Amino acid sequence: MFRSEQEEINTVIGEAALSLLDDFTEISRHSLCEKLKEMLKAEAGLIRRKLIIDAISQIKKLSRSLPRRMTSPEKLSVRFCSSLP
Repeated sequence: MFRSEQEEINTVIGEAALSLLDDFTEISRHSLCEKLKEMLKAEAGLIRRKLIIDAISQIKKLSRSLPRRMTSPEKLSVRFCSSLP
Protein backbone atom coordinates (compact mmCIF):
# COMPACT_ATOMS: atom_id res chain seq x y z
CA MET A 1 0.00 0.00 0.00
CA PHE A 2 1.33 3.41 -0.93
CA ARG A 3 1.04 6.27 1.51
CA SER A 4 0.91 9.93 0.66
CA GLU A 5 3.67 12.26 1.74
CA GLN A 6 1.31 13.85 4.28
CA GLU A 7 0.61 10.44 5.82
CA GLU A 8 4.37 9.86 6.07
CA ILE A 9 4.83 13.25 7.76
CA ASN A 10 1.99 12.45 10.18
CA THR A 11 3.73 9.14 10.98
CA VAL A 12 7.00 10.95 11.75
CA ILE A 13 5.17 13.39 14.05
CA GLY A 14 3.46 10.42 15.74
CA GLU A 15 6.82 8.73 16.28
CA ALA A 16 8.15 11.88 17.91
CA ALA A 17 5.05 12.12 20.13
CA LEU A 18 5.38 8.47 21.20
CA SER A 19 9.03 9.02 22.00
CA LEU A 20 8.11 11.97 24.22
CA LEU A 21 5.51 9.83 25.99
CA ASP A 22 8.11 7.10 26.54
CA ASP A 23 10.33 9.73 28.16
CA PHE A 24 7.42 11.01 30.31
CA THR A 25 7.83 14.42 28.64
CA GLU A 26 4.96 16.84 28.11
CA ILE A 27 3.87 16.95 24.49
CA SER A 28 3.81 20.48 23.14
CA ARG A 29 4.62 22.11 19.85
CA HIS A 30 8.02 23.06 21.26
CA SER A 31 8.84 19.59 22.60
CA LEU A 32 7.72 17.99 19.32
CA CYS A 33 10.02 20.29 17.34
CA GLU A 34 12.92 19.56 19.68
CA LYS A 35 12.37 15.79 19.43
CA LEU A 36 12.12 16.02 15.64
CA LYS A 37 15.41 17.96 15.57
CA GLU A 38 17.01 15.15 17.59
CA MET A 39 15.60 12.62 15.14
CA LEU A 40 16.94 14.68 12.23
CA LYS A 41 20.47 14.66 13.68
CA ALA A 42 20.38 10.88 14.03
CA GLU A 43 18.82 10.17 10.61
CA ALA A 44 21.05 9.27 7.65
CA GLY A 45 18.38 8.60 5.01
CA LEU A 46 17.71 11.53 2.69
CA ILE A 47 14.01 10.79 2.16
CA ARG A 48 13.37 10.39 5.87
CA ARG A 49 15.38 13.57 6.63
CA LYS A 50 13.12 15.48 4.24
CA LEU A 51 10.02 14.10 5.96
CA ILE A 52 11.37 15.18 9.36
CA ILE A 53 12.19 18.67 8.04
CA ASP A 54 8.68 18.93 6.56
CA ALA A 55 7.19 17.78 9.89
CA ILE A 56 9.11 20.51 11.75
CA SER A 57 7.93 23.05 9.20
CA GLN A 58 4.29 22.02 9.63
CA ILE A 59 4.50 22.25 13.41
CA LYS A 60 6.07 25.71 13.18
CA LYS A 61 3.29 26.84 10.82
CA LEU A 62 0.74 25.52 13.29
CA SER A 63 2.50 27.42 16.08
CA ARG A 64 2.19 30.68 14.15
CA SER A 65 -1.50 30.15 13.43
CA LEU A 66 -2.57 29.35 17.00
CA PRO A 67 -2.89 31.81 19.88
CA ARG A 68 0.19 32.24 22.07
CA ARG A 69 -1.50 30.86 25.15
CA MET A 70 -3.93 27.99 24.88
CA THR A 71 -6.61 27.33 27.45
CA SER A 72 -6.74 24.20 29.58
CA PRO A 73 -7.39 20.86 27.86
CA GLU A 74 -10.76 20.61 29.58
CA LYS A 75 -11.93 23.92 28.11
CA LEU A 76 -10.60 22.95 24.70
CA SER A 77 -12.46 19.64 24.73
CA VAL A 78 -15.69 21.33 25.82
CA ARG A 79 -15.34 23.85 23.01
CA PHE A 80 -14.56 21.12 20.49
CA CYS A 81 -17.40 18.87 21.61
CA SER A 82 -19.90 21.69 21.58
CA SER A 83 -18.98 22.50 17.98
CA LEU A 84 -19.79 18.97 16.81
CA PRO A 85 -23.19 18.31 15.19
